[in-house]
Order: sequence, then structure tokens, then C-alpha cells
Amino acid sequence: SNLTRFPLITRPSPLPMFYFDPQLLRYLHRQALSNACKYGKIGGSVLTEITFDNKHNTLEINVINMPGQYHDRLVAMGPKAEERVFFKGYRIHDRFINDTDSILTKKTES
Repeated sequence: SNLTRFPLITRPSPLPMFYFDPQLLRYLHRQALSNACKYGKIGGSVLTEITFDNKHNTLEINVINMPGQYHDRLVAMGPKAEERVFFKGYRIHDRFINDTDSILTKKTES
């Protein structure tokens, strides 16, 4: 079921009332869920944690998934992967070649 595959935790529960752009929030959450499903463990659960910090008046949303198929190779790349995976204009190849340098390419090269 969706409650098992996509659990939601709020802190505090229930969340207090606050003003925000609901369309923007929905878009950002949907994009994060899409990426979690695309790059995480196939069929794995994707947890959303929403935390409101009343002291700092901030809302934090974390979308957490189980590591995907090539996670171990990305971890082995260390800081290089951290720098490139989330860099604008780069994406992870959907297939790995023996050379780990080849897994991160510019979008125009794929």
C-alpha cells in the first residue's frame, strides 16, 4: 500500500498552521519522490519527514530512500561523486562501465 511504501512523519504532529505556496511545495516533494524512486532501491520504501522548527521558524522536508543498485560504487568514488552527482548539468549513467569515471557525464553526452 502507499502508506507502507511512502510513509510520512511530521514533527510536531500535527504540524502547526503556517503560510506557504502549496503548489511549490507539492512540486518539490513530487520531484524528490520521483528521484528517490528512480535512483533508490527498486520497490523500496521512501520516507518523507517534515519537521517544523518553531524557534527558527523553518520547515525542513527530508525524502529518504534505501540505496539503489550502484550506491556502493558512488560511495567508493568519495568526494568526487559528492561534487558531481548533484551538480547542475550532470546525471548518473543508467549503466556502469568498468571505469568509474564514466558513470558521471554531462546530460548532453548521454
